[in-house]
Amino acid sequence: MLPLLEPEALVRAASPKAVKAGQELFNNGAIADIVVDGESVRGKVKGTHAVPHSAMLKRTTTAGGVSKLECICSCPTFTDGWEKICHHGVALAFELRKQYLAGGELTMTQNPWVTSVDAQSRNRYQIQQRHGVWHVSVFGSGSAVAAAKRKRSGMAAVDRLIQHFLDQAVEEDDDGAAVLEDVALAGMLYFAREASVSIKGVGKLIFASEPLVLRVRAESKQNRVELHAFLEHKASERAFEVDQGRVITGAPTWFLWPETAEIFQVPETPPWTLDAIAKQPRIVMDASVAAEDMDRISESLQSVGVPKRDLFELASDAREVSNFIVTIDGGASKISVTLAARYDNVTLGINGHEPESARYAANIGDQTIAFYRDLEAETRARQVLYDGKLRWSDADEAFVALGDNAIEFVVAGLPLLPEAWEKKVPALPKLRSKSPTPSISVSNKGGSVLDVEALVDIEGDTDLISMRDLLRWLHEGRRWVELADGTVAKLDPKILEPVAEAAGAMQFDKHGMAEVSTLELGTLAKLLQEVPNAKVAKDVKTLMANMTGERSARAPRKAKALTAKLRDYQKSGYAWLWQLHENQMAGILADDMGLGKTVQALALLTKAKESDGEMPSLIVGPTSVLGVWRQEVKKWAPSLSVLVWHGADRTENMRLLKKTDVVVTSYAILRRDIEDLIKVRFRYVILDEAQYIKNWTTSTAKSAKKLKADHRLALTGTPIENHLVDLWAIYDFLAPGFLGKLSEF
Repeated sequence: MLPLLEPEALVRAASPKAVKAGQELFNNGAIADIVVDGESVRGKVKGTHAVPHSAMLKRTTTAGGVSKLECICSCPTFTDGWEKICHHGVALAFELRKQYLAGGELTMTQNPWVTSVDAQSRNRYQIQQRHGVWHVSVFGSGSAVAAAKRKRSGMAAVDRLIQHFLDQAVEEDDDGAAVLEDVALAGMLYFAREASVSIKGVGKLIFASEPLVLRVRAESKQNRVELHAFLEHKASERAFEVDQGRVITGAPTWFLWPETAEIFQVPETPPWTLDAIAKQPRIVMDASVAAEDMDRISESLQSVGVPKRDLFELASDAREVSNFIVTIDGGASKISVTLAARYDNVTLGINGHEPESARYAANIGDQTIAFYRDLEAETRARQVLYDGKLRWSDADEAFVALGDNAIEFVVAGLPLLPEAWEKKVPALPKLRSKSPTPSISVSNKGGSVLDVEALVDIEGDTDLISMRDLLRWLHEGRRWVELADGTVAKLDPKILEPVAEAAGAMQFDKHGMAEVSTLELGTLAKLLQEVPNAKVAKDVKTLMANMTGERSARAPRKAKALTAKLRDYQKSGYAWLWQLHENQMAGILADDMGLGKTVQALALLTKAKESDGEMPSLIVGPTSVLGVWRQEVKKWAPSLSVLVWHGADRTENMRLLKKTDVVVTSYAILRRDIEDLIKVRFRYVILDEAQYIKNWTTSTAKSAKKLKADHRLALTGTPIENHLVDLWAIYDFLAPGFLGKLSEF
């Protein structure tokens, strides 16, 4: 409802005078007791009158799907027909808009009992009409209770609401009954629908759930036409003569049928119109009335709620629709439908907006063709297209469906169009009988990257859509997919949604190829599980078994040259490091300080030398730990030669870089000597206290990424020191691109 409450919308819906006066009431804080109920809101608005007026706003929707704001108010400005939306309604709209924009819970009312309106009434009410006013008696435990003696503290909430209207009595009669005018009684009846209300001498009042609608019928009598106005109850197909009942003017307006003690709301017709009809329910007019005069009569009748079918029957030169014509154009992504109505030899287009007048007139040569259109039949035809999920587009000047709705209109909507309609249908997309089925093959590209090829099979053809496009359609929530040959296929969510979820962020190119890091074996395993009959190379199966099967849990023997005795948790860490080594993978050993990250790394380097032969490894750390690394190597891994690359004379040892098992240097020296260090290919580059490169824009981080190595390892007890970005920076060194772009991380 909020868009309808904007000042721009209110200016279009209400008169400038009502908007200005409503703004003043709002500024003065004149609104209270707001109650929101679905698409309607009601409240009390205090104006110049001593008693606040009851105003209600509600959102309604036209057949074309357009929302509009309607108002009902107890003030004379509304009830006398001066304004469709009075200044009290405008004030209520401004107040509701303010509370919506403020957020949080709506302040429904300043009276706590209003929020519990559904509480059951404890009183009985009896009404009687005398001399044009209403006498309302209240019964408590059996006898009538005078107004002055009613105790409000013990009343049910609904009784207190009713009492609010009884307080508007112009006087009390000798029996203590409240004497009410129509407006007060109408408001009281609205809240008394669940209470016990009776009409004296008739019986209990019956509140009808369905409202009454004003109808007008034309009856021809020789050269005259008699217009007969009456009220109709659609649910029971009963007609009521307005002059034989009683119109109760107010908000809402009621119609009382004394014969059966039934009472109905009449929301679409102003009370002053009903009063006029009650005085003269039949009007006799000349049958040869001019078309322009009939237009004015029809517009007036339509404005007071008379259905279009009645207006159509009133027209002497009305034509019925001979047939409807639909012209369909488009493809799988967009369907456009134009609708037209044929009236004998004239065909008129039907758009998404109802014409201002039902009368059509056109000059063809020296001949004038004029007649009344059957707007109700056109509305029904328009609704058929709306039911098929088509929506009117002013830009296309057609009813349009996009994406899945377009395909589903072809599949389900088109066959449901009325058989009698004339249909102009070009060649539409062919529907495939089977859903796309992906297949996967995986091979080892070498190093730490695997090649994944994904093909999508549709009835034996794998060239109709790529895996990349299929995943895109699935991620967009589509139910149908358009194929390269112009055909369409339905996506089977049971098969394909698990595949899309398992594929995660894997990036396939237009040929269905993707590169997957060995660090993403978990994602790959999930994808293979969802795709039956996947082809996986033998070496890839071995790799996956090593990482995810039983072998992944077995710790290798430590190198004989390692003198350290590993604790159980260190053995687990060493086993994990060796697993990464065998599978060309990188990682972070993130044990807390003091748990032996150094000795686990030395166990790895010692085993690598024993298994793969001699090759230098580089350890980079803070200057303060260089001596520690040298001592630890000599103590726990005496078979490894060690060189501390530091000091002013370090360049004299350049020839030793390629011949030493372990080279230890600092981050500062790494920056200075990067051009020398990149000339050597290392087995391992190990960053100790790896959080030193958390700022990926520094020359230290950039230098570390330039180093050439078969394996990379990070040691840190704080991989996330301050922000999650710290982890991304370390992985940008270990496996560039594994965590994606920083902007997407």
